[in-house]
Amino acid sequence: MLALPALAMKLAIGGAALAVLETASAKMRIFRVPEFLATAFLLAVIGLLVHILLGA
Repeated sequence: MLALPALAMKLAIGGAALAVLETASAKMRIFRVPEFLATAFLLAVIGLLVHILLGA
């Protein structure tokens, strides 16, 4: 009977820790979006130039 509240407390603490970790991870992903967009834009421009210059 005593183990059930302890288990519930452990699950609550673990859930809160997971929520904090996921929130921090999501914020870091948002800050990295411009890097990914810049890379995608650069690759698109290179691909367009190769297509135009080589006529492939």
